[in-house]
Amino acid sequence: MGLSGGVSRARSYPHAFDSDQLYNLKTDHEEMTNVAGDPANDKHLREMQRFLKQELRAFPQRPFGEFIPGGNAVPVKSQQDLSKKLQEIAAGFK
Repeated sequence: MGLSGGVSRARSYPHAFDSDQLYNLKTDHEEMTNVAGDPANDKHLREMQRFLKQELRAFPQRPFGEFIPGGNAVPVKSQQDLSKKLQEIAAGFK
């Protein structure tokens, strides 16, 4: 959640701070409709989450520790608090 990229992206993309993001790139090239919450996409979302975790394990320093429990992982509550704060900041720029 980079502050500069995240906040500026939130001006145009309503789901920039959603913790799960899944888009149908065939029909939604601009990534405006987040379909991660649609039960019809549960299988795809779980598959993408599994793939992401698998790929992130390749980084021994765990730069994205919040996705893999243990070590330097940031608690989910902290992530949610930060996300809410960033949403408030972004709303002020609209």
